[in-house]
Amino acid sequence: MTASRETAENDSLRGTMIDEVHRAGAASLVKIRIHRGQRHQVRAHMAAMSYPLVNDTLYGAREVPHKKGFRLHCEKVVLRADAKKNRREIKAPLSVAELAKFVVNLS
Repeated sequence: MTASRETAENDSLRGTMIDEVHRAGAASLVKIRIHRGQRHQVRAHMAAMSYPLVNDTLYGAREVPHKKGFRLHCEKVVLRADAKKNRREIKAPLSVAELAKFVVNLS
């Protein structure tokens, strides 16, 4: 699964780039890049492509027994006061192997 602002057929998906990193059964670990963050953007765009987050019943996913909540991890945020200066980058990396454990446990 790959979608991007350049290839998305639906205009509402522009600004969200999605790449599958790992798949286990019906669950996938995806890397998502957004140009600008809007409330629920990732959740809404995944659901619009018929890939709602696991347990995200607000956006049409079924609830998985014995699994609480859904998983979103923000690896990096770039804050800019203006286009050229005052750029702040905040990172919170997790390894793909660590994140893939969540996917394997869902399948």
